[in-house]
Amino acid sequence: MVGKMGKIDSEKIINDIKKFAKELELVDATQKVKKLTVKTISTNIFMLAAAIDKGFLPLKKEITWQVISENLKPEFLEENKKVFESAFSK
Repeated sequence: MVGKMGKIDSEKIINDIKKFAKELELVDATQKVKKLTVKTISTNIFMLAAAIDKGFLPLKKEITWQVISENLKPEFLEENKKVFESAFSK
C-alpha cells in the first residue's frame, strides 16, 4: 500500500477495492470541503452525508443532522451544516 518514498499508492488501493466491491464511487471530499470552508476539518461530515445520499448508509438525512447538531459546539454548526447539505444531490 505504501510505495516508494513512503507515499500511499492510491491507484493500487483503488484497484484492490474494486476486486471486492460491488460499487465504488470516488469523491475528492477534501477538495470539495476546502472550496466551501477553506478548512478540511469537516470532511468527515461531508463523507457521512454523501454516503447517506448515495444510499450506502440506511440513515435519514434529517435525523442524522439532528444528531450531529446536538453534539457540535454552536460555533461550528453553520459551517458543518453547509458542508453536510453540499454533499446531497440537488
